[in-house]
Amino acid sequence: EISGLRSDFYDLVDENNTLTNNAKTYDSQIVGYQSQIDSLLSQKITLQSQKSILESSKSFIENEISGIEAQIDALDPLDPDYDGDLADLNSQLLDKNDELTGIQNNINNIDFQISQIDSQVSVLELQISTLQSQKHTDQSTISANEKDIERLENEVIEKNLILQSKKAALDVLKLGKLSLEKQKERLESIPELESLTTVWCADLTEDLTGSVG
Repeated sequence: EISGLRSDFYDLVDENNTLTNNAKTYDSQIVGYQSQIDSLLSQKITLQSQKSILESSKSFIENEISGIEAQIDALDPLDPDYDGDLADLNSQLLDKNDELTGIQNNINNIDFQISQIDSQVSVLELQISTLQSQKHTDQSTISANEKDIERLENEVIEKNLILQSKKAALDVLKLGKLSLEKQKERLESIPELESLTTVWCADLTEDLTGSVG
């Protein structure tokens, strides 16, 4: 019975050691994931800063386009330079629209990169949450095992004390038996004495021997 308790005890100790080592692994993984998140968020901040600059440029160009369109609207068709001025303004307008398209494409690309970063951060945060949840579950198991370990330890100690008490009582009985056996041996080793009876003859003869009939 004690061997069974000890086996359960050591099984729980081994399980707790494994769970404790797992917790250290989880912590290391969490630190690694958090480091990746920090790096991604840093990249996101850089991209957002670049996007802010591009949006400012976009706004500036849109204002320039509005100005050019206003100039076109203000042209006088009766002006001898109308055709030349219109062609020049349309050329400027085309260039600005091309520039605006390029800026918008860059903004869209940055938005895509930011969405990718957000997606990666979400995955890493989910992994961190999963590890933290597993770590919490393992810690609960460790706490429960520690209580069982203490209980088993106390049971082993108690049963050892009972066993030692029984062994001591048995040793006393064995010593008592041994003492009685030795006493018996001493008694049996004593030789038996012949029984002698002194009788007197009626004539007071004292040197007679033999059996009395």
